[in-house]
Amino acid sequence: EFPFEAQYKSDATKPDGQLPPLSKESVPLHFCVVNTKLLKESADSGKELLDAKETQACFAARQIRDLIDRCAQGGSRPSIAILDRSRTDRNIITRWLNVYGIRYTVDAQKDIFSAGPVCDIYSFLRSCVYPSDTNAYAAYLGSPLAGLSVRAVSVVMAALTEDSRQGFDPLARSAQAATLLSPQEAEKFLAAQDFYRSERSKTLSRPLTDTLQLLWDDAGYRYETLLGTAASLCAEQYDMLFELARTCDTDGKTAAWFVDQLAAIRDGESSSAGGGDEELDVKELAYPMEKEADVQIMTVHKSKGLQFDYVFIWGCMGLRSKSADSSVFFDEESGVSVKPDGGAGNYFFLRQQYLARRKEIAEARRLIYVAITRAIREAYVLGSITPSGSAPKEESAEDLKLLEKQLNVWYPLAISDDVHYAEDETLYTEGAPFSYRSLAPQERGAAYATGERAGAGQEERRSWLIANYGTCYQGTAPVAADPEAVLRIKPAELERYAHAAGNPQAVQTDSYACVSRIIERNLPEIEKLRRKQGKKVSSEPDSIDSDGTELPAAFFAETDFGTIVHSYLEAAAKGIPPEHFSPELRLFKNLPQEDREVLADCCRRMTQEFFRSELGQLLAEAQRAGRLFRAEYGFKTMLEGRMVTGSIDLLFQQQDGTYAIVDYKSDSVIRSELHFAQQACYRIAAARILGIPEAQLRCYLYYLRFGTALDITEQTGHMIATGQLTAMIARAAPLPGSE
Repeated sequence: EFPFEAQYKSDATKPDGQLPPLSKESVPLHFCVVNTKLLKESADSGKELLDAKETQACFAARQIRDLIDRCAQGGSRPSIAILDRSRTDRNIITRWLNVYGIRYTVDAQKDIFSAGPVCDIYSFLRSCVYPSDTNAYAAYLGSPLAGLSVRAVSVVMAALTEDSRQGFDPLARSAQAATLLSPQEAEKFLAAQDFYRSERSKTLSRPLTDTLQLLWDDAGYRYETLLGTAASLCAEQYDMLFELARTCDTDGKTAAWFVDQLAAIRDGESSSAGGGDEELDVKELAYPMEKEADVQIMTVHKSKGLQFDYVFIWGCMGLRSKSADSSVFFDEESGVSVKPDGGAGNYFFLRQQYLARRKEIAEARRLIYVAITRAIREAYVLGSITPSGSAPKEESAEDLKLLEKQLNVWYPLAISDDVHYAEDETLYTEGAPFSYRSLAPQERGAAYATGERAGAGQEERRSWLIANYGTCYQGTAPVAADPEAVLRIKPAELERYAHAAGNPQAVQTDSYACVSRIIERNLPEIEKLRRKQGKKVSSEPDSIDSDGTELPAAFFAETDFGTIVHSYLEAAAKGIPPEHFSPELRLFKNLPQEDREVLADCCRRMTQEFFRSELGQLLAEAQRAGRLFRAEYGFKTMLEGRMVTGSIDLLFQQQDGTYAIVDYKSDSVIRSELHFAQQACYRIAAARILGIPEAQLRCYLYYLRFGTALDITEQTGHMIATGQLTAMIARAAPLPGSE
C-alpha cells in the first residue's frame, strides 16, 4: 500500500549458474553477537571485562588479523572494510585495530586530536603564539620533540612557575630548573629550550609548512612513529595537518590564525554540542597518506558502489525507532499532527506515525542490504542482544530489529533466558542463510595481552635500535638534502598556458543568462576594490576551475556559482535529489534572498538536465549495476617533478569496461581547448589510481548552461602522446606556499 521499498518477486541467482548449497563451511554470512546477560553474569564475579562494544571490536580486530596473516601465507592481500551506520564508535574500533597492529584508513576525520602528532605539534605552535600558555609549553616538553619524562616536566614547570607575580616566561630560570634534573634529563631540557628559543620568532613569520617540515623531519618527530607498528599508525595525522597548513599558507593566513582554528576544532570535538566557530574544514579533507591500509573504515552509505573481500558490519543490530517516541509529525498531505499529553493521538497522528515507522523500516532494510552486499567472500554482522525469552514484537519500538528477528527464526535459543550457546563456538542450522557465534566475555588484561602489539615499549625499542644500529652511522659522512622543494600545481592552472581560439564554440543559446546578470551586478564593487589594489577586472569569462584568488572573498563571483552547482551535482550522484538538497548558506556570500533563489533554481534545473542527458543515463545505469563510480574524486599524483592535485567531478565505469571522466563546466561560453591539459592530467591520474591503461578512459566536458557534452578523449590523448602536457606542466608556476 505504501511503496517505500522494492518488492522482489524471485530468489537471487548467480549469473553463471545456481547458488551453491549452504553449509557451515560455505555459508558467507556470520552473526557474531555478544550476549549481554552472560556479560553481566561474568562481571558480577569480580572480573574486569570488556564491555559489549569493546568485545565486538576486539573480535573484529582479531578476526581481521587472522585473515591478513592467512592470506599473506598464500601470497595475496585481501580487501577488508568495516562499515558502520554512524561514526559514533570509531574510537573503539580504531583502538582495537591499533592493539592488533592493523593499518587502517577512515572516510572522514572525526577527531583529529585523537593521535599524538597533531596534539604535540599543536602544542609547540601554540606555545610560540601564546608563550604564557603553561599547558602548551608543558605538553611540548613532554612530547617527542623534547623527550622529557613526566616527572621531569613536573619539576621544570614547578620551577618556571615558582614566582607567579612575574607571569610565566618559558625561557626564564632555565638554568635553575636544569639543576633540579638528572644529567640526562637536564641535557634534554636545555636542548629543548635552545630549540624553542631559536624557533619561536621564526614560527610566527615563516610559512606554516616550513615549521611543520622542520618539526617532522629535522627535529625527528617522524622517527618516533617508526619505532613500532602502533606508533606508525599515527603518521597519517601529520599528512592531514600539513595539508591544512598548506591551505592556510595559500590563503595568506598567519600562524596565530591557524592555532586559533585548531583550538576551535579541539573545543568542538570535546563538546557534546559540537563546534561551529572554526573555519577550517577537516571532515572532507583529502590528503596523501604515508601508509598502505589493511582495512578501510567507512559508513554504510559511503560504501555504495564499492566491494571488498571481507566486510564487518557495525551498528546494524539494536536499531531503535525514532518515530515511536515522537509526539509531532508532519507531511504535506495532512500537515502537522500533535499527540496530546496522555492521549493516544487522533487519526492523522496515528496515520503519520504509521507511515514514519514504515519509512524507517524500509530505510533499515536498505541499509542492511547495502552493507551485506558489499562483501565478495564473507560478511560478519557484529552486535549484541539481551535475551528476553520472547521474539521481538511486530508492532512496537522494536520494529527496526530486523536482524534480531532473523536470529530468532534460525537460532531461537539465542534469545532464551535459560539456555546459552557455547561461547566462541560457531553454530549452524541446516538451511540457514547465516551462521551464529556467541562472543565470550573477555578479561581486559588478557584481551590486550593477546593483541599483536609492537613488542617492547617506545623507550625499550629506542634503546635497542641505538645499541644495535647506532654504530653503523658513526664516522659516516652526512648526505646533503635535496634543496629542491616539491612544487604543487592544480590541473586547472594549466588553462593560462592554453591558447584559446579566437571565437568561442557557439553550440546553442545560453538558457541561463540570469546567472551572468547576477554576477555582473557584483562587478562594480569588485572593480572598485581591484583598482584600489592596482588590479584590473578581466572581461574574460571565468571558468569554474579557475583559481579565483584575485576576487574579493566577500563578493559572489563566477567561481562561486560553479562551487554551488557542483555541490548539487555531487549530492545528486550520491542519491540526494536536487529538490531536496540545500547548499551551505555561506557559499552564496553577499547575495540577497531573491538572487539566491534564482541561482538555486538554476542549479536544480542544470542537475536534472544532466541526469536526463546521455552521460547522466550512463551513470544511472552504472549505479544500478553496482559498478564503480565516484563524485568529486580527489587525487594527488607526481608529473614532471610536480605534485598535481585536483578533484575529478565524476568518474564511473561503463558497461563495456571502459571508464568515463566527466568534468562539469559552468562557463558562459564554450572553449573546450582551454581544458584539454586539465583533462589529460585527470586521465593520467585516474589510470594510475585504477591500475588500467589510459586508453580505457574517456574524457568528457559537460557544459551545464548549454546541456552539451563534448568528447575530448582524442585531444587529451594527443597532448599526452606528443609531450605537450609534460612541457606545459614543466613551465607551470607552482601554487603559493609550495616552495
